[in-house]
Amino acid sequence: MSDIRDSRRAAIAHAACMEFGTHGYERANIAAIAKRAGIGKSTIYEYYPSKEALLGAVGEWAFETAAERIHKVLAPDVDFRSMAHQYIEVMRDIIRHTGAGMVMLHSDGRAFAIIRAYANRFRDFIVSNLESAVVRAQQRGEIARDIDAHAAASLVAVLSGPILSVDDADWERNIALMEDVLFRGLDPRT
Repeated sequence: MSDIRDSRRAAIAHAACMEFGTHGYERANIAAIAKRAGIGKSTIYEYYPSKEALLGAVGEWAFETAAERIHKVLAPDVDFRSMAHQYIEVMRDIIRHTGAGMVMLHSDGRAFAIIRAYANRFRDFIVSNLESAVVRAQQRGEIARDIDAHAAASLVAVLSGPILSVDDADWERNIALMEDVLFRGLDPRT
């Protein structure tokens, strides 16, 4: 019974994420969310008593879904450059599919505050995990020890910003060039 409820909750959250992202919080329609999820409108209210509660569940679902994928990428046994590239690819996919609508969600008041809180939590999660990966890479000699781990983690994190989520034929090439600048640095070497 619990698996069915969990599966239904995930389906509702995904459908609501798409609906909120497409129409905004205020114009999102519970009936349309139910249709996207393949259930009746009353079923949504069995799980979530209000649209605001549903928005909070969507934020939690998006965070947990993305965090699980990010955690797998930041494996301690992978060299940092490969890990950074995999991270950027996963974030691009997350932004394009799971979270694009939530990133673009426009709303006033409480709805915006809910999404902003999850966005901040996700940012902190990413930077913290990337910072740990930087420290491991420093210990292995892949990154200079005098580089600030938090600054390096923040730099890698911003490479995955929404601007990079566009469908661009040269996306792979552009990412490779940015990674090259990141790992070679900007200082001239002799």
